[in-house]
Amino acid sequence: MNKNSFLKRILKTVHKLSPGFLILGICLIAWASYQIYTQSAPAPVSVEQPAEESGLTADTSVSAEGEKREETQTEDTATNEENQTDTQIPPDTTAPPEAKKEKETQTAASPTEDTAKNEENQTDAQIPPDTTAPPNVQKEKEAVKVAQAQTETKTETPKQNSISDETLYPVRPKVGENIGNLTMPAIDQTLPIIHGTDEDELSKGIGHFAGSVLPGENDNSVLSGHRDTVFKELDQLEINDELIVETSAGTFTYEIREIKIVPRDDKTIITPSASPVLTVTTCYPFNFIGSAPDRYILIADLVSSE
Repeated sequence: MNKNSFLKRILKTVHKLSPGFLILGICLIAWASYQIYTQSAPAPVSVEQPAEESGLTADTSVSAEGEKREETQTEDTATNEENQTDTQIPPDTTAPPEAKKEKETQTAASPTEDTAKNEENQTDAQIPPDTTAPPNVQKEKEAVKVAQAQTETKTETPKQNSISDETLYPVRPKVGENIGNLTMPAIDQTLPIIHGTDEDELSKGIGHFAGSVLPGENDNSVLSGHRDTVFKELDQLEINDELIVETSAGTFTYEIREIKIVPRDDKTIITPSASPVLTVTTCYPFNFIGSAPDRYILIADLVSSE
C-alpha cells in the first residue's frame, strides 16, 4: 500500500466523523506525515577524524578550560586578599629587625608625646622648684625671685618714708620755719630755706615745697625762689655744679644732672623719685616784666651726705 492510498483512506474516514474527530484526525495526519518524512530523509554523513587529532583537540580544550578556571580562581583569591588587606593590614614579618624596632619606637613615642604636652600645660599653670639643680644655682634662683618680689612690691606700694628718713627729721618742721641753708659754690651764694612756698616764705628766702620730702630724704625735694631776688643768678649754674644743703639732719651735697625750661603749669617737676633728688625752680625768662610764662628747672642727684 502506497502513501497516497493510505492518506485517501484516512481522509474518507475523517469526513464521516464529527468535527471533534475531524480535528483529531488532522493532528494524526500531521504526525504521520512527519514520521514518513523523517524516515524517508537521507542519514547525515559523519566524517571521522583521526584519533590523534581528536585527542589533541580534546586535550587542548581541556587544558584551556583548566587555565581559565585557574585564572578565575587566582582573580577571586586576589580580590579576597585585597578585601582582607583593606580591613586589617597584617604586620610585615619580612621586614628586617631594625625596621621593626623603628616602627615600635614610633608607636611608643605617640603616648610619650601626649604625656609631654600634658606636662607642658601643667608647667604653664605652676612651675615646681628645680630640685635637681646644684645648691648654688638654687640659691641664686631664690635670690632672683626675692629681688623680683621686692621690686614688684616697691612698684605697687605707694612711696613711704623709711626708718632712716624718720631718723633724719624726728620732728617735722612747720610752715614758715627756717629748715636750713642752700649753698651754691659756683656762684658763691648761701641762702636760707624756709618751709613753705607762699609769698610770706618766698619773701624771706628760698621756699621748700611742703608737699615734697625734706632735703636728704629718699625722694624728690623741691625748692623754689623768685627770679629777681634769691635766684637772679641761677642761670649761671651748669651741669655737674654742686648744690649743698645744710639742715638739722646733716649736710647733703647734690650734683646738677639736668637743666631745662618747662611751661608754668607743668607738674612733672614735683613727681616722686625712687632716689634722693633735689629740684630747684624759678620763673623764666629772668628779665621778663610781669608774670613769667615758663619755669627754669635744675635737677640734681644726691652724691654725699654728712
